[in-house]
Amino acid sequence: MHRFNIDARATGHHQPAAMSQAPPPALSIEPRAKPKAIESTSEQPTPVLPMSQRLWDAAYNSLAEDKDTAKLVESYMETLNKVLGDRTVEPAVDVSSTLKDPSQRQAHMRKLVEEGQAKISKLLKITQGVGDAAQFVLSAKAMVDLAIQNIPQAALPWAGVCIGLQILLNPAEAIESNLAGIVHVISRMDWYCALTEHILSQNNIVVGKESFKSVQLQLENRIVELYKALLLYQMKSVCSFYRHKTWIVLRGLAKVDDWDAYLKSVTDTEATLQTDLNQFNSQHTKSLLGKLVEKAEERKALLGDIHQALQSSIAVQEKTHKAVQDGNTLRKEIHRDEKDTQCLQDLRLTDPRDDKKRIQNTKGGLLRDAYHWILDNSEFQQWRNSLDSNLLWIKGDPGKGKTMLLCGIIDELQKSTSGTGPLSFFFCQATNEQISNAPAILRGLIYMLLDQQPSLIPHVRKKYKHAGKALFEDANRWVALSEIFKNILQDPSLEGAYLVIDALDECISGRRELLEFIVEMTSTVPHVKWIVSSRNWPD
Repeated sequence: MHRFNIDARATGHHQPAAMSQAPPPALSIEPRAKPKAIESTSEQPTPVLPMSQRLWDAAYNSLAEDKDTAKLVESYMETLNKVLGDRTVEPAVDVSSTLKDPSQRQAHMRKLVEEGQAKISKLLKITQGVGDAAQFVLSAKAMVDLAIQNIPQAALPWAGVCIGLQILLNPAEAIESNLAGIVHVISRMDWYCALTEHILSQNNIVVGKESFKSVQLQLENRIVELYKALLLYQMKSVCSFYRHKTWIVLRGLAKVDDWDAYLKSVTDTEATLQTDLNQFNSQHTKSLLGKLVEKAEERKALLGDIHQALQSSIAVQEKTHKAVQDGNTLRKEIHRDEKDTQCLQDLRLTDPRDDKKRIQNTKGGLLRDAYHWILDNSEFQQWRNSLDSNLLWIKGDPGKGKTMLLCGIIDELQKSTSGTGPLSFFFCQATNEQISNAPAILRGLIYMLLDQQPSLIPHVRKKYKHAGKALFEDANRWVALSEIFKNILQDPSLEGAYLVIDALDECISGRRELLEFIVEMTSTVPHVKWIVSSRNWPD
């Protein structure tokens, strides 16, 4: 038996360098155009849309043209027509063609707002306007009336508010967390609609070294992103609430229940916009916006603790709702299991567990005397037990038994980690091109982790759903795999995990990138421990 040098490189916990947040992709929004003088001609000039309507239209069109949300938009508009409009009257023309033209859509949405307001008035008379919820709806209804008079071009979001108020008047049929989000959106809607008037005014923007046009376009993009988040929340709320109505046929709407996450998307977008305002807006504008926000908070406070007030009525519906939810969940899980299985099959290049068995059989089996000595080694014990040491590097000359040593360590770690943190390993072999490159090593490590903890699969599915198997094979596979693996390693469920890479010197392609990745991860993810073996080579 040959004993060889063991270099244990203990990496401390270093704070990763702060990364600047990249701006969102610019949307196709043209700057405000000045209306041209109307010449004496028989042709009518093209109307210049108000800024508010133009930005709401840009947000709506972006969702309608996105393949991931197009069906949801279509279902939402159909639901608005059937809920706010008169369902007993068949439309004389195809509404879908009307919705494609911004001006016609605006007129149609304003009509729906007026019809929705009338229906809310009837509902308030029926419920006799008792309780905090009814008072909030009364207050919000007055806000809608005033908004449509002063900002008629913003009928698109106010139609969603009208139907949201109807949902609040029927709380027992809604999900509690969704109600909180609806209250948030409604109570701040006047702030949302006032953004274009207050923020994009040239007198209220501190330009600094940039031109006004540049600042204006940046803020327009931020506002459109916020409007998209608001419309998307309204659409999901409305379609989810009416999904079981027999007279509504919904398309493009998967099961939605993570309302806290949907609301967080709205509030995060608000926060991003507010950050930009703090940089570009003058103190005067911030003061005006602060007053608007303050009024919105007062209106929201009027509703009080809606969750507690509705608890008893919601509890009555829980059993029925749970039965329906369980059925939907079962169907979704069956479909998800099929997708997860396909993802794992495409990810698998080799099963490192089979590689280990093959290597051991080729070398005549694993003898305990070949590795048990290292278990008592002081550097090994320090690596295993210290919170400040998470990288153990085993180096030695060729033929010194490093691979069999790691096989033994893997067996011991499997015994000690049973029922706790996962263990993943990979054996590099220069004689096999498929498993002698950096992307292959990450695929093997990720495959073993996902096979042990299926809850980690969403980290891969997020990119896989768009690219399929090509995600793991195209020219950008290292970039995609390293990003996926980084997210997996940062998952709290990997507490106490072990990662083992044997014969790193036999990684022919991408070794430098892999070394840099290992160094970065051992510095930023202290709860995962690494063992790496290699020959004594310069780099």
